[in-house]
Amino acid sequence: MPATRQQAVANALASITNVPRYCAQWTRERFLVGALGDYDGDGAADAEDMWKAAKIRHQGDRNPPAGVPVYWGGGSQDNGHIAVSLGGGMIRSTDAAGAGKVGTVALDFPEKAWGMPYLGWSEDLYGYEIPDPEGDAAREAARIDAKIARKKAKRAAALAIARKFKEQIQRLTGKRPRQ
Repeated sequence: MPATRQQAVANALASITNVPRYCAQWTRERFLVGALGDYDGDGAADAEDMWKAAKIRHQGDRNPPAGVPVYWGGGSQDNGHIAVSLGGGMIRSTDAAGAGKVGTVALDFPEKAWGMPYLGWSEDLYGYEIPDPEGDAAREAARIDAKIARKKAKRAAALAIARKFKEQIQRLTGKRPRQ
């Protein structure tokens, strides 16, 4: 099972070195996911394979949450690039602090420094959905809040109908309805 989003961020922040030009391997290790291999058959098992194999992609979205993989295309050998989003427009990336050095940089760093076009981010790695227990709990709380709000709205609507009905009875009979 892959690391949670929170664990992937912690793993990325704890890492300070990398094998130069091995962003795909480094990122896989932060998420505790095994290698996929050459998914697109171009002769290289690389970041572009990881993007193409992702099932839940957010193409072009420049607001990735913390703990998801982010992707860029191209590069000098057309292998692309992958890093870990820290949220808030920041990423943890291999070679960002120099060859073999992991750095925390802005999301657009690979574009500006290396000329690589941004592809987007994904909620999975090789089809393994990245668990988000904190986000799941927040979504469940929001779902429950929405359900309670709907019930309150229905009750308020029912009470309004009952009041109108009582008023009609009073007008027709000239008597106040019993409480």
